[in-house]
Amino acid sequence: MKSVLRIAAASIALVAAAPVNWGNTVILGVNGSHVVGNPKAKVRIVEFLSYTCHHCADFTADAAGKYKQGAVARGEVSYELRNAVRDRYDLAASVLARCGGPAKFLGNTEALMASQHDWMDKAAAMEQKSGAALAKLAPAQGIRQITTTIGLNKVMAGRGFTPVQINACAGNPAAINAVLAMAKDSATRVKVPYTPYFIIGGQPADHLSSWAQAEGMAQFYLKK
Repeated sequence: MKSVLRIAAASIALVAAAPVNWGNTVILGVNGSHVVGNPKAKVRIVEFLSYTCHHCADFTADAAGKYKQGAVARGEVSYELRNAVRDRYDLAASVLARCGGPAKFLGNTEALMASQHDWMDKAAAMEQKSGAALAKLAPAQGIRQITTTIGLNKVMAGRGFTPVQINACAGNPAAINAVLAMAKDSATRVKVPYTPYFIIGGQPADHLSSWAQAEGMAQFYLKK
């Protein structure tokens, strides 16, 4: 009986000691960004992204799920996503990506980026036809109109959100203000020259195109 108890206790200890996969953790940063991984990690990969940037879509597709292994998973490196908004359609997608809170953010971002080609074609047509009228609308009104016209609502429905939830997310003042504040910071303080733009270990990292490059640079700073 004692042997059985010792084995059970050892098993419980092993489970308790299992390492945390930080790649499953997403929190809101103090600046409204989303941080994947250990918020106290030694090195941070910061990406400034735009949802209407096709290079950003390529990077998102390449990075998807890879932060659940390697240095981010181990808690050595964190991955922070900040908005560098380029246009009104980017703003709409950025606000919708926040629907459902931090736990849904990465999946929302991946879905919006994966369907970017489809809704960007509709955005171009909308801008040509209604751009001047959209410019006169309050942000929430514009985002809601864009969401239904270019099909962002369908992308979010595919993520399991109801029409009522999507409408509420599109007009959420806290989300809109957070994105706009990050966009202003990106443009005026950081002076982001293009997207995606990266700061790794506190230093600018030019023209990265893959997760392997970003993580490789983070590893360099981990060794310093």
